[in-house]
Amino acid sequence: MIHHRLALIAASLGFLTLLGPIPLSMADEAATQVPGGVPTPAGNTQVEKTPANAATQVKVAPVCKSAPLPVYIEDWGRLADLTREDSEVFPRAEFWAKRHEQTSWIRGGGLIVGGGAVVLGIADRLTDDTSSRRAKWSIAGGVGVALVSAFVYWAFDPDRDDLLTVINQWNFRHPDRPLAP
Repeated sequence: MIHHRLALIAASLGFLTLLGPIPLSMADEAATQVPGGVPTPAGNTQVEKTPANAATQVKVAPVCKSAPLPVYIEDWGRLADLTREDSEVFPRAEFWAKRHEQTSWIRGGGLIVGGGAVVLGIADRLTDDTSSRRAKWSIAGGVGVALVSAFVYWAFDPDRDDLLTVINQWNFRHPDRPLAP
């Protein structure tokens, strides 16, 4: 019992033991006992001499196949391109890609038009030296258009949950080619 605890402490500290391979539990000990062979730690190469031909046979532990690496998604258009071959996932990905493009145009256009109206209103106030009614409405209208376009973008643009829904649907249907956000 103490021998096993010392082996656990030495293994956790990273020390090499001079005692040879030490099983750390009863399950490890059972896994390393090979009838007619040399006890080795589980998973290592086992060298065994057979009395019939006295040649050395090397048995290598099987190597597990690693999981496929996921493809990372940069944007909505890329997601639609990657899911093009699936007739159920592609329409959803394409819908969200178009929605993202439309809301981006609305936000950009609203900010340009609203910003332009604000600049014209400020320029009108600076050149006339009076608080003209037209300059006040231009500034207020420009700020309003910019705020409405920003709100429309915020309200209708697809978010991370929409992206994850499409990615999870793809991963469920195609476990051999996973996608990741």
